[in-house]
Amino acid sequence: MFYVFFDVDATTLGGTSRLVDLMMEDLNITPEDLNNRHVDMVGDQLSNARVRSLHQLRLRDYSEHRMAFAGIKPGSFHVCLDFIDAIFRCNWRRKDGRDPGSLSRFVNILGCS
Repeated sequence: MFYVFFDVDATTLGGTSRLVDLMMEDLNITPEDLNNRHVDMVGDQLSNARVRSLHQLRLRDYSEHRMAFAGIKPGSFHVCLDFIDAIFRCNWRRKDGRDPGSLSRFVNILGCS
């Protein structure tokens, strides 16, 4: 069923557009069926940027070909990376480990540096 997708180069705008078209074709969905609908497109930042660019490039097309149905969402892996980075940046504090309750203090106490 999904064997067709392996031949598509999704690293280009044309490939991403073709990939969306093939998915709709495989699921027997026409662009008209997606009018007034919302479809979550989950991916990394580059994939989301391509879908956003396709949407911007098609603003003057007919409504069924604009990809207005595409709701861009970040992937869960990238969201978790952002959470870890935020926790690390908020809780590391001073490098010398003199800030009680900071991650750097626990690293100095455990001698893991």
